[in-house]
Amino acid sequence: MFEADFGRFDAKLDQRTADIRQEIAELRGELRAEFHKDIGSVRAELMKWSFLALWVLIAVGVIGLYFKG
Repeated sequence: MFEADFGRFDAKLDQRTADIRQEIAELRGELRAEFHKDIGSVRAELMKWSFLALWVLIAVGVIGLYFKG
């Protein structure tokens, strides 16, 4: 009788463990997708500000050369 009860308990434990592992895998996939989306938007913002800074520096340099000469 103990063996039968233990066998059922073991089967339930294995099923619950498999369910939890599946949920963790799904969450990991969702987090990874969200992370990549966020990284993409940050990358776009950095590119935008880098080009803006470049043009500001070029403008300051040209204005400086204009007023120096």
